[in-house]
Amino acid sequence: MSLTTPSLIGITLIFLALAFRKLYLVPQACAPGEACALPATRRNQRVIFWIVSVLLIALLTFPYYGLMFFE
Repeated sequence: MSLTTPSLIGITLIFLALAFRKLYLVPQACAPGEACALPATRRNQRVIFWIVSVLLIALLTFPYYGLMFFE
C-alpha cells in the first residue's frame, strides 16, 4: 500500500497543527535551570516553527503558482 499525495499533505498539516499546539496552547512544564525554562529557547522554537511553516506551505501550494515560473 503506497501513500498518496493528499494523505502526505494531510499528515504534514497534522504535524504542523501539533507543533503549533505544543508551542502556543499547551502550558510548558519545565523545571528551573533547564534549557526549556529560558525564554530565548521558546522564542527560538517559535521562530523556527514559523520559518518551517512558511516553507512547507509554499511547497504544498507550488502546483498552484508554479506554472507562472515555467510559461
